[in-house]
Amino acid sequence: MLISRGNLKLGKLPGFSLPVFTTCPGKTAFCDQFCFGMYGMFTLAQIRDINERRLDASLKSDFVPIIIKEIQKTRAPAFRLHVIGDFYMPEYIEKWNQIATELTEVAFFGSTRSWRCDYLIKPLEEFRDLPNVYMKASI
Repeated sequence: MLISRGNLKLGKLPGFSLPVFTTCPGKTAFCDQFCFGMYGMFTLAQIRDINERRLDASLKSDFVPIIIKEIQKTRAPAFRLHVIGDFYMPEYIEKWNQIATELTEVAFFGSTRSWRCDYLIKPLEEFRDLPNVYMKASI
């Protein structure tokens, strides 16, 4: 299973995270110093390993149908993107666009610093403009 089952902060809402820093093209010096992905449970080998597996899966051609099925199984009304990690390339954003377009009954939400990257702005805007997507700029 690639998606998480929730966390202490948001309860049982499922989500999807990626490795810290390697998938954060918009990171700043502040991120390098204070990213909460460097602390607590995110430092556990098991958490780091699953996030690496998620990154590997996100690069494969069957990522979209796999994630759609996993989200459908949860029957959750909302889905959190990137507790840690971020949108790292246009093709990855397009995959989430396809997923959100297919799952119109699910609200996708999260924050991103990838707005800082010119090459990611257009795909991020297209994703953000879907009626069931709620993305904000991370500060």
